[in-house]
Amino acid sequence: MKVLLAVHGYPPELCGGTEGSTQALARSAAAGGVEVMVVAGSLEHGEEFSVSEDVDRDPQTGAGVRVRRMHRSDLYFDHWHKLHSEEVGRAFTDILEEWRPDVVHVMHWLRLSDDLVLRAARAGIPSLVTMNDHLTSCLLSLRVHPERRAPCEETHAAMVCMTCAGAFPPRTPWVPPEQQLVLFGQRKAQLDRELDLAQFRIVPSQA
Repeated sequence: MKVLLAVHGYPPELCGGTEGSTQALARSAAAGGVEVMVVAGSLEHGEEFSVSEDVDRDPQTGAGVRVRRMHRSDLYFDHWHKLHSEEVGRAFTDILEEWRPDVVHVMHWLRLSDDLVLRAARAGIPSLVTMNDHLTSCLLSLRVHPERRAPCEETHAAMVCMTCAGAFPPRTPWVPPEQQLVLFGQRKAQLDRELDLAQFRIVPSQA
């Protein structure tokens, strides 16, 4: 069986909770005989989009996991305006066609693109999604107000969320409000479609 894991970052470059749990999942699956590839975002960027590849080898079992990192060329690609990337999407489709995984498991869309499940569906590959944070209902992913430092209980809506995210750098005063409304609508529609197309949706907590 071949499993492709998609995540916004992967050790040793990025070592947060989602990155670590993705690595643990990838290594345990590889140790069990599953062919695993990780497609990961990266903070490293250059003048042109590129894809690098290395192998993450478990020091205990010796099992290896192929890791392909997407290096975007646009600046501030963590910003909510830029969740969609045609370059990443095309590279992801190329990997699906080349490697033909049996299943795609999306752990995160950030630094990649908001159409990973869609592209897998078009290739006839089933997907599941683990929602490791609040990306699908918060422009900042954490549902914590950046000024009040308190949990956000607002309904995911354009004006409320754009005002909140606008208080957090990098600010984008050159993007007019009407364009931001379009970007918000596109982002929400794309992520809703990702969740609708996924065969399974996993949430690690009630929140």
